[in-house]
Amino acid sequence: MSGHTGEDRMKKSKWIIIVVAVMVALMAVVMPLRRGARLRNICENRLRQIYAPMRCCVPMANRLTDGDPLDPRQVAEFIRGGVIPRCPCGPEYEIVWKVGAAPPRCPYHGDLIGKDEEKEH
Repeated sequence: MSGHTGEDRMKKSKWIIIVVAVMVALMAVVMPLRRGARLRNICENRLRQIYAPMRCCVPMANRLTDGDPLDPRQVAEFIRGGVIPRCPCGPEYEIVWKVGAAPPRCPYHGDLIGKDEEKEH
Protein backbone atom coordinates (compact mmCIF):
# COMPACT_ATOMS: atom_id res chain seq x y z
CA MET A 1 0.00 0.00 0.00
CA SER A 2 1.07 3.55 -0.53
CA GLY A 3 0.61 4.57 3.07
CA HIS A 4 -1.78 7.44 2.30
CA THR A 5 -5.19 7.27 3.78
CA GLY A 6 -8.30 9.03 2.58
CA GLU A 7 -7.95 11.41 5.53
CA ASP A 8 -4.43 12.47 4.42
CA ARG A 9 -5.74 13.23 0.95
CA MET A 10 -8.57 15.33 2.40
CA LYS A 11 -6.11 17.39 4.49
CA LYS A 12 -3.86 17.88 1.47
CA SER A 13 -6.73 19.00 -0.76
CA LYS A 14 -7.98 21.42 1.95
CA TRP A 15 -4.52 23.01 2.10
CA ILE A 16 -4.45 23.35 -1.68
CA ILE A 17 -7.86 25.04 -1.62
CA ILE A 18 -6.71 27.43 1.13
CA VAL A 19 -3.51 28.33 -0.74
CA VAL A 20 -5.42 28.96 -3.97
CA ALA A 21 -8.00 31.10 -2.12
CA VAL A 22 -5.25 33.22 -0.55
CA MET A 23 -3.57 33.68 -3.94
CA VAL A 24 -6.86 34.75 -5.53
CA ALA A 25 -7.47 37.25 -2.71
CA LEU A 26 -3.99 38.74 -3.14
CA MET A 27 -4.48 39.05 -6.90
CA ALA A 28 -7.79 40.83 -6.31
CA VAL A 29 -5.92 43.46 -4.28
CA VAL A 30 -2.79 43.80 -6.42
CA MET A 31 -4.30 43.95 -9.92
CA PRO A 32 -6.31 47.19 -9.46
CA LEU A 33 -3.25 48.86 -7.91
CA ARG A 34 -1.13 47.93 -10.93
CA ARG A 35 -3.82 49.16 -13.32
CA GLY A 36 -4.06 52.50 -11.51
CA ALA A 37 -0.30 52.98 -11.64
CA ARG A 38 -0.25 52.10 -15.35
CA LEU A 39 -2.98 54.64 -16.15
CA ARG A 40 -1.17 57.30 -14.13
CA ASN A 41 2.05 56.63 -16.10
CA ILE A 42 0.18 56.89 -19.41
CA CYS A 43 -1.33 60.17 -18.25
CA GLU A 44 2.07 61.57 -17.22
CA ASN A 45 3.61 60.61 -20.57
CA ARG A 46 0.78 62.29 -22.46
CA LEU A 47 1.23 65.47 -20.42
CA ARG A 48 4.93 65.45 -21.32
CA GLN A 49 4.07 64.99 -25.00
CA ILE A 50 2.00 68.17 -24.81
CA TYR A 51 4.38 70.20 -22.67
CA ALA A 52 7.59 69.53 -24.62
CA PRO A 53 6.48 71.30 -27.84
CA MET A 54 4.83 74.05 -25.78
CA ARG A 55 8.20 74.82 -24.15
CA CYS A 56 10.53 74.81 -27.11
CA CYS A 57 9.44 73.54 -30.52
CA VAL A 58 6.46 75.80 -31.22
CA PRO A 59 7.97 78.99 -29.69
CA MET A 60 11.25 78.49 -31.59
CA ALA A 61 9.57 77.66 -34.90
CA ASN A 62 7.29 80.70 -34.67
CA ARG A 63 9.66 83.12 -32.86
CA LEU A 64 7.35 83.45 -29.88
CA THR A 65 8.33 84.83 -26.48
CA ASP A 66 6.95 84.36 -22.95
CA GLY A 67 3.31 85.29 -22.70
CA ASP A 68 2.56 84.93 -26.42
CA PRO A 69 -0.47 82.76 -27.18
CA LEU A 70 0.06 79.23 -28.48
CA ASP A 71 -2.10 77.64 -31.13
CA PRO A 72 -3.09 74.11 -30.00
CA ARG A 73 -2.99 72.96 -33.64
CA GLN A 74 0.70 73.93 -33.85
CA VAL A 75 1.43 71.98 -30.65
CA ALA A 76 -0.51 68.98 -32.02
CA GLU A 77 1.78 68.88 -35.07
CA PHE A 78 4.61 67.72 -32.78
CA ILE A 79 2.53 64.94 -31.20
CA ARG A 80 2.14 61.49 -32.77
CA GLY A 81 -1.23 61.34 -34.47
CA GLY A 82 -1.48 65.14 -34.66
CA VAL A 83 -4.04 65.32 -31.85
CA ILE A 84 -3.80 66.74 -28.32
CA PRO A 85 -4.20 63.61 -26.15
CA ARG A 86 -6.55 63.20 -23.19
CA CYS A 87 -6.15 61.43 -19.89
CA PRO A 88 -6.77 57.66 -20.25
CA CYS A 89 -9.34 58.03 -17.47
CA GLY A 90 -11.35 60.43 -19.63
CA PRO A 91 -11.02 64.11 -18.76
CA GLU A 92 -9.38 66.73 -20.95
CA TYR A 93 -6.22 68.31 -19.58
CA GLU A 94 -6.19 71.80 -18.14
CA ILE A 95 -3.84 73.72 -20.43
CA VAL A 96 -2.92 77.40 -20.50
CA TRP A 97 -2.11 78.02 -24.17
CA LYS A 98 0.67 80.58 -23.65
CA VAL A 99 4.43 80.42 -23.99
CA GLY A 100 6.03 80.03 -20.55
CA ALA A 101 2.78 78.98 -18.87
CA ALA A 102 2.62 76.34 -16.15
CA PRO A 103 2.70 72.70 -17.30
CA PRO A 104 -0.58 71.10 -18.34
CA ARG A 105 -2.50 69.53 -15.49
CA CYS A 106 -4.75 66.49 -15.31
CA PRO A 107 -8.02 67.11 -13.43
CA TYR A 108 -8.10 63.40 -12.50
CA HIS A 109 -4.47 62.67 -11.52
CA GLY A 110 -3.38 66.19 -10.56
CA ASP A 111 -0.02 67.80 -11.24
CA LEU A 112 2.17 65.05 -12.66
CA ILE A 113 4.82 67.26 -14.21
CA GLY A 114 6.67 68.84 -11.30
CA LYS A 115 8.25 72.24 -10.92
CA ASP A 116 11.72 70.61 -11.01
CA GLU A 117 11.12 69.53 -14.59
CA GLU A 118 10.10 73.08 -15.51
CA LYS A 119 13.42 74.42 -14.21
CA GLU A 120 15.45 71.87 -16.21
CA HIS A 121 14.29 73.33 -19.51
